[in-house]
Amino acid sequence: MWEHARRGYRRVLELASNGLARTGVSPNMLTVTSLVPAILAGWAAAGGQFLTAGLLLLLSGVFDLLDGSLARNHGKASRFGALLDSTIDRICDGMVPVGLVLFHGSNTFTAAIAALSILTGYTIPYIRARALSLDIILPRLWMRREDRLLSLSAALLLDGAGVTNGMSAGGLVLIVLCAHVVLGATAAVVALSAARRSGQD
Repeated sequence: MWEHARRGYRRVLELASNGLARTGVSPNMLTVTSLVPAILAGWAAAGGQFLTAGLLLLLSGVFDLLDGSLARNHGKASRFGALLDSTIDRICDGMVPVGLVLFHGSNTFTAAIAALSILTGYTIPYIRARALSLDIILPRLWMRREDRLLSLSAALLLDGAGVTNGMSAGGLVLIVLCAHVVLGATAAVVALSAARRSGQD
């Protein structure tokens, strides 16, 4: 079932990237464009507009998926493009959590959780990139970017739609951010332990 869903998702991406290729759009243009809805999502989150923030965060993710598909399927990949994509990804990743820090500014604990989610969210990509540069092979890590993006988007949408009755505003989002912090920190420890066991220092 999941394999069929994955194939369908890849097929949709391929068709979309084919259409974009015919318009002359470059992967780098899509990469930079993904920053716009991410910034707006952070702004919406800061104002407590969680439904809007969730939709905009998903839109940013769609642009990010399309730039990769366009680059791979149409021979437009480049080292600069890869660097630009990674840089913009990190900026996009921080927008909604920063907005949530502002939203929860009067509550030190919840603001700290949002801030910590930024830190742990940056740790995994850094460890992976650094390990690659040192030729250290790591196991597949959980709490990858797509995991964080989808879970946070879902929480924002559910909170914004009022599905989480009985919870305070942003309650489900806070739970998801706590999970990001705990699982992200655990994944970092697992990755470093695996690197140490590999015998490379």
